[in-house]
Amino acid sequence: MLLVKRPQKSDLMQVLQGLLDGKCSREEVLSWHSAIVGEYADLHMAVADGYWYFQSLSALTIPIDLGDGEAFFIRLRDIEEYLLDLQRVGAEESYQGVTRVRSHQTDPEAVRWPLLMFEHTDVWKMEDLGLRSVRGLFDVHLDLVEHTHVFFKGDLYLMVRQYDDQAHQLMILGTNRDEDQLREFMKILGFV
Repeated sequence: MLLVKRPQKSDLMQVLQGLLDGKCSREEVLSWHSAIVGEYADLHMAVADGYWYFQSLSALTIPIDLGDGEAFFIRLRDIEEYLLDLQRVGAEESYQGVTRVRSHQTDPEAVRWPLLMFEHTDVWKMEDLGLRSVRGLFDVHLDLVEHTHVFFKGDLYLMVRQYDDQAHQLMILGTNRDEDQLREFMKILGFV
């Protein structure tokens, strides 16, 4: 039984591990999440301690068919990614100079400029290149999103897809607004 108390990073990590091990069901964790949100107006939880991962648990039982064989929007591999990020384990995937990173490997204060938004109907082309994506609720609007953080030539890029009316749009944000570098980046990833 999961205790209803203001969650700490360690509590969240235990719940995530319980989901991965099958010791906690999605429904049980969703009930725990709802009880905590109902009990505590302010979680007092920092982003680095898993605030957005905790919020993402509210989407655990949302069914979705994106053609990738997954039954739920939040996949077990997303939960694994949350846990690895909280454990501060670095991502290791790389493709032709584009290296994926987890949130803890980025500067949360760095300005990420909106660079480009374009029609992109593939489920998530980055996966084909070995660059994993992560799904969850990662902003104040609590939108369902899928994203990937990557470094290219020392600059951070963030690819985001929102699963709402813009589900077929891919937005790219970055710390560098150099158009030539963006074109090179897009070409490597096969977007042009």
